[in-house]
Amino acid sequence: MAADRATILQGLGVLDPDGKPTGRLDVVKAADVARLTQESWQKERDKMIKTCNQCHSVNFAKGELEKSDQVIKAADRLMAEAILTIAASTKTEFFPNPKTMLIHFRICSPSMMHPRSLSRNSLSCFSNIG
Repeated sequence: MAADRATILQGLGVLDPDGKPTGRLDVVKAADVARLTQESWQKERDKMIKTCNQCHSVNFAKGELEKSDQVIKAADRLMAEAILTIAASTKTEFFPNPKTMLIHFRICSPSMMHPRSLSRNSLSCFSNIG
């Protein structure tokens, strides 16, 4: 789970190949598209439960949110596998010049990380800490 998210963040260029933050982390923070701490994640989760509880029981809301967490984790796994496959393919004849990538692991262009290009859904793959 955490490894999948790290792989995704590396693929987006938010973390470098060694797992250290890049300048893109500031863009993610400024766009407010990810919960980067357990506390901020829990605050958003509590807000969702409170909203859902206006019509549904707390247990129902928590159960539905847990289901969505499982979907996100499965999507993270698939995305991480895809990123690793692309990264590995740069070492084959399909990509004879890996220098065309900005860094060894980055797969998206810098324009994709511009705050005007970001939406809450575009980076949902790492919006859930846990």
